[in-house]
Amino acid sequence: MKVTIIPPCYNSAQYIGGTIHSVQQQTISDWELIVVDDGSTDNSAEVVTKIAENDSRIKLIQKENGGSASARNRGLTLAQGEFIQFLDADDTIESTKFERQIALMEQEKLDVTYSDYCMVNADGTQEKAKGHTFNLFKLLIGWGLFGTIPFHAFIYRHDFLRNKHILSSSEIKEREDWDFHIKVFSATTRIQRLKGYCGA
Repeated sequence: MKVTIIPPCYNSAQYIGGTIHSVQQQTISDWELIVVDDGSTDNSAEVVTKIAENDSRIKLIQKENGGSASARNRGLTLAQGEFIQFLDADDTIESTKFERQIALMEQEKLDVTYSDYCMVNADGTQEKAKGHTFNLFKLLIGWGLFGTIPFHAFIYRHDFLRNKHILSSSEIKEREDWDFHIKVFSATTRIQRLKGYCGA
């Protein structure tokens, strides 16, 4: 299995279909999508189940509500992929994201890559790509102040996360992405930005 995609889902019935569709459009087809329903009270689970009927790569896991960090961690315990892609339930990604980032990771023997990102307006128009090049120092002093990188811009080697015991902290309710990436950037320097490519 090449890629495991893990979207936590909480009351996201109106968005999760679009998120799944963007994964189905990837030019790499060797993936599994583990949707972790975090105690939704809407019909999110039904939406995912309906789509999964026609695509065996999609799995639905249901758990009691515990927050997105606990949902990501639950997904990681089940992941079979060589690479890990986190998504929120209202995120979409470019169709060549897996192909381009994984090619770079394999060529340069990287643990982590991240792309630039684009904001989509309410009318569907897309703004110019934005991005930041971070190291641990810049991450510690500048995350949020000078900019951030959305979670779904990143791809991680599964072995790297597993061997370094990197998980999301369920106790943190704000800026959990910052906390997660402090752990990531502290554990490796084999990180590279795919500059100018709007993958997320």
